Amino acid sequence: MGRDKAELMWQGSTLLDRVVREMENSGRELLISAANDAQRKMEWGMPDCTHVRIVPDVKQDCGPLGGIFSVLKAAHSDAVFFCAVDMPFVTEETAAYLEQFLSSDCDGVVLADGERVHPLCGIYRKSVLPLIEAQLNSGDYRVGRLLDSCRIRQVQLRLSTLSSRTLWNLNTPEDYARAVRPLVFCVSGVKNSGKTTLVEKLVQHFLPEFPSIGVIKHDGHDFSMDQEGTDSFRAAAAGARKTAVVSRNHLALLETFRAEPSAAEQNTDASIAYLLAQMQDMDMVILEGMKHSGYPKVELVRSGNSDSCVCGRKGLIAVASDLEQPGGVPEGVPVVELNDTAAIAGTILRYFGLKAW
Repeated sequence: MGRDKAELMWQGSTLLDRVVREMENSGRELLISAANDAQRKMEWGMPDCTHVRIVPDVKQDCGPLGGIFSVLKAAHSDAVFFCAVDMPFVTEETAAYLEQFLSSDCDGVVLADGERVHPLCGIYRKSVLPLIEAQLNSGDYRVGRLLDSCRIRQVQLRLSTLSSRTLWNLNTPEDYARAVRPLVFCVSGVKNSGKTTLVEKLVQHFLPEFPSIGVIKHDGHDFSMDQEGTDSFRAAAAGARKTAVVSRNHLALLETFRAEPSAAEQNTDASIAYLLAQMQDMDMVILEGMKHSGYPKVELVRSGNSDSCVCGRKGLIAVASDLEQPGGVPEGVPVVELNDTAAIAGTILRYFGLKAW
């Protein structure tokens, strides 16, 4: 990859931060394997937390096997779940699933995809420590060799309910670019700030590099995409929840929610999640609106319409503005010229780490 993969950007933070956030709710001790404790604290900016410990390698330059050895020796528990930092689709659910297969008659459990075994996504017991130490002393640093010398149960990914992307590794810039797609971000701002215009410009700008782009518009008010008097409109007015129209080149599906006002926000969140699930074959999905959502976003602040940023710091990629100094911009968030589409697009790609090389 040509750089420390722990520092690669992933959805607004680093790959290392992603793993910590994903696992910290388990309530268990988190250990991070590193070549050198002080050096990694400085480079990664990791805080001193009671539930996160950086474990320096006991034996230097021994690769992942040395990291497994050092972490197992330092761990308080008998069994430890290991995950490579460059596996962004491993979740707490992955660890919990593998734990079900851990029993007293085995030294660990690892995930496998067909004939390919993934030793850096698995659980190991302290019982393997003497075997690892002997292997390291012999100069053999292959993790696969360890699996041959102890009782390791292999669990097939295809027989689980885990994502098919769970075992993806980011070994090359091409792997990284593939994994982060579809890129999902919002173009947000107050009413009449020019969101639709910027969405149009970004779609045109990104099309050569991202051939399949989806757009989801969030409307804060109720709306109808149908026209009064059409057959589909009449069917919906009669009480049909879903109506669809199909032609040679188009398919339109409209679903109507008849819910209480208090459920409107929940319906919106569920609908956005549903639509994004339908767009997993896209290279990029742009959400128009959603300024208070947790999705990454570019906020527009346009003179004559607004003079201050209203989005919070979390997930804010940049502020696009024609003002020299828009107000309320969180510290560290770049301000980009509103009409410089290329600069806005470049900021978005850097946020997702696609301009890291």
